Amino acid sequence: MAASLSGLRATSLQVKNLDLYEACEYAYKKGLENGLNPDYRMLEADVVVHGEFLKAALWVNFDQAFMNANFTLEKDGTVIFSKFIDKARLGSEFFLEMYKKIEVKNDTIIIKGHRDVEYLPLKILIDTNT
Repeated sequence: MAASLSGLRATSLQVKNLDLYEACEYAYKKGLENGLNPDYRMLEADVVVHGEFLKAALWVNFDQAFMNANFTLEKDGTVIFSKFIDKARLGSEFFLEMYKKIEVKNDTIIIKGHRDVEYLPLKILIDTNT
C-alpha cells in the first residue's frame, strides 16, 4: 500500500493535481494515526532450505525518515530468521524496485536485483541451526 500511495503522490505532482496530492497526504497521515502499518512484502518466494519448506520474504519497513529492506524466513507463519539488508530515505522509488527475485542454491538464499546495485546479487548462507 505504501508504494502505491507513494506512486500516487508522485503522479499527482507530475500531473499538477495538488488536490489529489493533498488527499494522498491526508489519507496517509490519518492511516498512521489509526494504526496503519505501511510495511509490506515487496518480494516473497516459497523455498526449500535444508529440506524444509519455508516462506522467504523481502520486506519494506517504514519509519519516520527511512525505508528499510529486511529479509525474513518463516516456518508455519513464524519468523525463524531475519536480516537487515539496506535502507533509503522515504520516497526513493528506485529502492522499491531494485530487488527482483529470491532464489535458493545449496541452502544459500540469493537476492537478485538491479545490476547497478553493487551488493546484488546478495548471498545469505542459512546454517542448519536456523
